[in-house]
Amino acid sequence: MKKNIFKIGGLSLLLAFSFMAVGSTTYAKEVEKNVISEVSNINIEKLSAKEVENIRQKMNKELDKLPVYEDKKSNELSSNGKKLNSISTNSSYYPTRAGIILVTTDGSFGSLVGHAGIIWSSKTTIESFPSTGVKKFKNDWDSRYKKVWAVTTKKLSANQENAVSNWCANQVGKPYNWEFTKPHLRNKFYCSQLVYAGFLDKYNLNLNYGSWIVFPYDLVRTNNTYIIYKK
Repeated sequence: MKKNIFKIGGLSLLLAFSFMAVGSTTYAKEVEKNVISEVSNINIEKLSAKEVENIRQKMNKELDKLPVYEDKKSNELSSNGKKLNSISTNSSYYPTRAGIILVTTDGSFGSLVGHAGIIWSSKTTIESFPSTGVKKFKNDWDSRYKKVWAVTTKKLSANQENAVSNWCANQVGKPYNWEFTKPHLRNKFYCSQLVYAGFLDKYNLNLNYGSWIVFPYDLVRTNNTYIIYKK
C-alpha cells in the first residue's frame, strides 16, 4: 500500500491507493480499481493539484455512470416512532430518510478524497471527521457539497436501515480512526468505516467493494446498494 499526502491551505490530505506494481505505473490506472479515501497522515510523496483534480474527476465520471432509482422504501412506517422520511420519493429531491447513506467526492476540511455519512433524521446526520470524531451534524449535504450520492441497500427494509442509523448514533463521542486498514475496530471510526460497521454489525451486510480499506466510494460501488439521489 503506497500512500501520498497533498497539502492545500496548510491542511494535509492523504491520498491512499494500492499499487499492483512499484515504479512507473501511473496512479490513474490504480484509481480506477481502488479509488481514494481519507486515509492517514503518513508523510510520503506529494501529488500536484492537477493530479489530485484528475483523480477526483475520474471518481465523479465513474459514479455518474450509475443509474438513479426511486426510493420505494420511503413510505414504510417506523417501528419505533421515529419519522423516517419527510420528503418526496422522487430521485430529484434530496433524501431525508433515516438510514440512507451519503457519499461525496468533494473535499472537506482539507480532504480531497471524499467523505461518507448516514442520515439519522430529516435534520441530522452521523459522521466522523479527524477534527471531531463521531458526531451529529446538520443534514445539509445538498448545500454543503457540490457532488453527492445517496444510496440505500437492496436487501434491508427502511426500519432496518433506521436501526443502523441508531447504531451509528450510539457511536457518537468516539474518536477518529487513523488506522484505515483496521475497519474491524469499534472503539474509533473513520467516516466510511462507521457506516460500513453499522450495516455489518447489525445485519451482517458487507458494503465493502473489495479492498481491505473501506473507501467512501465503496458504499456506492458495492453490489449491495443502489443510488436514489445524486447531485
